[in-house]
Amino acid sequence: MRSFSAALSLILLGSFPAHARDPVTIDYVLPGVTVTAGVAQRITKCPTSAEAQAGLATGAEGLRVEFAYKVAIAGKQAPRRLVRLDAETGFLVDRETKVQFNEDWYLKTFNGRTTGQGGPLLVSLIKAGAAVLAMSANPILGVGPAAAAIRPNAAVAEGLDRPVARPRYFATRWYLECQPKVIEQLKELEERREDVAALEARVIGGDASTTTQDLLTLRRSEVSTLEAALTINATLKGGLAPALAADASIANLAGQIPAPDISRWFRVTAVRKEVREARYAITEHEPSIAALLQKQDPRIPGLYGYQVRIAPDAKLASWFGCDPKAAAASACAAEVAKTDPLPTRDLVFVRPIPASVKLWPNPAPCAAATVCEADETWVAAADASGSGSVKLPQLSRLYTMRTGGSIFGGRTVGAEFGASGEPMILQYNIGSGGKDVASVIDAGVSGAQTIRDAEGAATKRKLDELKNARDLQDLLDELDEEVS
Repeated sequence: MRSFSAALSLILLGSFPAHARDPVTIDYVLPGVTVTAGVAQRITKCPTSAEAQAGLATGAEGLRVEFAYKVAIAGKQAPRRLVRLDAETGFLVDRETKVQFNEDWYLKTFNGRTTGQGGPLLVSLIKAGAAVLAMSANPILGVGPAAAAIRPNAAVAEGLDRPVARPRYFATRWYLECQPKVIEQLKELEERREDVAALEARVIGGDASTTTQDLLTLRRSEVSTLEAALTINATLKGGLAPALAADASIANLAGQIPAPDISRWFRVTAVRKEVREARYAITEHEPSIAALLQKQDPRIPGLYGYQVRIAPDAKLASWFGCDPKAAAASACAAEVAKTDPLPTRDLVFVRPIPASVKLWPNPAPCAAATVCEADETWVAAADASGSGSVKLPQLSRLYTMRTGGSIFGGRTVGAEFGASGEPMILQYNIGSGGKDVASVIDAGVSGAQTIRDAEGAATKRKLDELKNARDLQDLLDELDEEVS
C-alpha cells in the first residue's frame, strides 16, 4: 500500500513540457501631476483721448484703465514610472488574464483568474479607472492677434503764426491712450452684446424662428471672437511639479507668473498746451507705457505679475507619503524618486496626496525666487485671484497587494482606481489553505482505507476459497466412502 505522502510526491514531481516560453508581462504606468496656472486679462475700458486728459485733474474718471480677469488652475497628468507586472503562472497553477487600456499609457481594466489544482479557484479582478485627458499645458484659451504697433502721434502744431503782445509759454506732456484698433473693438463688442441681449429678449418673448436663432448664434460667436482679441494670457511657464527632496521634504511648491505684456493695447501721445507762466513750460521726455500705467494707477492687478503657491495636506502627506520626521525618511524618498521600470509580481499603486493651489497678483515688484504674500486689503486683487485643488500621486510611497495564487488556498484581489490613480475600492480575501490541504489529506486517507479494504477483501476471498475447497474435498471423500 502506498502512503499518502508518496502519492502527493508523485503529484508534485509530475512531468511538464521542457520547451521554453517567452515571459508574459503586463505593463502599466504610475502617473505624476504638474500644476499649471494662468490668468486671462482682458481690457474693458480705455482712458479718454490725450487731448481730453490734458484738461483733467489727477485721479479723474477719464484717466482710468479697467480690466477683467479669469484665473485657471489645473493639474496636468503625465506618466512617471513604468510598472511591469509579471503575469506568469505559478507551479501547478493555471492563470488567465484579460487586459484593456485607454488610448494612453494607463490601465483601464485587468481581469485575471488563477486556478490551483490543489485548492479552490482563485479569482483576481482588478478594475482601474480611466485617466484624465491631457490638459492643455496652457489652461488659458483664446489669445487674440496682436494689434499693429502705431507710433505716437506727432506733437501738436507750434501755435498760430501771428504777433502777440506778450510772451507765450507751452508745455509738452505725454498721455496714455488705447490703440485706435482697441477702441474700435471695444465699441463693436458693446454693440454686439446689445444685439445679443435684444435677440435673447425676442426669443423669450416667443420669437423662436430659425432666422432669429441663427442670428443670435452668430452674434454670440462675434462676442467671443472680440473678447479673445482683447485678451492677453499669462501662464506659469513649465508648470510646477512638486517632488520629494532627499530629506523627504517637498520641493517645487511656489512659482511666479511674469506680468503680461499689455503694451500692445496702448500708445503714448504728446500734447503741447499753452501755459500761463514760464515755470510751467516743461517739455517731458517720452515715457514708457509701463511707466504711465504705474503713474496713473500703481495698483492695477497683474502689473507686477502673479504668485502661485501649492500647499499639500500635511497630515495625509505624512501618512501616505514619506514623513520627514521618520527615521527612514531619506530611504523612503529615494525609493519614491526612482523612475526606472519596476518589475513585480504584485499590484503596485499609489495614494495621491491632495493639495490646494492659490494664485494672486503681486502687490509690488517681487524677485523671481521669493514669495510675495497677498495683500488682503487690496480689493481690486480679488478678481485676479483664484484657488483650486489637485492630487499629487508623485508624493505617495508605493503600495502593493499580492495577486499570485498557490496550489492550495484561494486568493481574491479587487481594486478600483480613480482618474489620478487613487484607490476607490480595495478588496482582499484569502481562503483557508489548511482546509484545502485537509480535504486532500482526507481524500488520500480515504483512498488508503479503500486500498486496505480491498487487500483485506482479497485475502478473505482467498481464505474462503481454500475453506470451500477443503469442504468440497471432505464432501467428495464422504461420497466415495458411501459408494464403496
